[in-house]
Amino acid sequence: MKNWYDGFVQRYVGLKARSYDKSRFGNVKKAIVDKKEKETILKILQQKKIKRILDVACGTGRIQIYLKRKGYKVVGMDFSVDMLSILKSKERGALVVRGDAKTLPFKDEFFDCLVSFHFVRHLPNYLEILKEMKRVVKKNGYIILDFPNRKSVTGYVTRMRQFIGKIGHCNLLTKSNIYSISHMLNLTIEDLFPIFFISPIWTPLRYIKIVEGIERKLMQKNIFIGFGYIFVVCFKK
Repeated sequence: MKNWYDGFVQRYVGLKARSYDKSRFGNVKKAIVDKKEKETILKILQQKKIKRILDVACGTGRIQIYLKRKGYKVVGMDFSVDMLSILKSKERGALVVRGDAKTLPFKDEFFDCLVSFHFVRHLPNYLEILKEMKRVVKKNGYIILDFPNRKSVTGYVTRMRQFIGKIGHCNLLTKSNIYSISHMLNLTIEDLFPIFFISPIWTPLRYIKIVEGIERKLMQKNIFIGFGYIFVVCFKK
């Protein structure tokens, strides 16, 4: 009998791998999100002694390839054979493994760090997956994830779109929710970076640079940190 995770995997595998990059990050606005996420991950990694990284649900390799070219040894894992095939065609020498996030095909405490973006947010029962992620990370290792913020402007719009059936399941969490996760899994929060006050996806192109300038100033003030569109969180085991 198929459960929630099996259904999610089936929908994911059904995506067209060859058009995935273009549909997800193929325009100016989406490229801004892509660039900011990568830069934030790199900022976190550069502060730590990390050699071996696992990218869970790596897709066609946008994060894996970026980090590999920055000098990190990264293994990409995904369930979709087609996604991994595209990844290997894009990056010579990329290390990839086909696997299921419910039962990661690696021994305990194997990686210094695990990264997973645009994945956990879609899982109704994400704690089960996070426990498995924790298993393969070394003691004092790191897990870097992204969570859309329930209290952000974009979060409120997303909830409205969910209510009217425009989009599917998405975990919208608050800072308090994230700290609760860390307690439940016996992890500590090493870094928590809010990125974007308003999603660039919903900002008119002509105003993006203006909005970016305003956001940089807002994010420097503690009062606005809890309202970032996405939280990039680094948990320490």
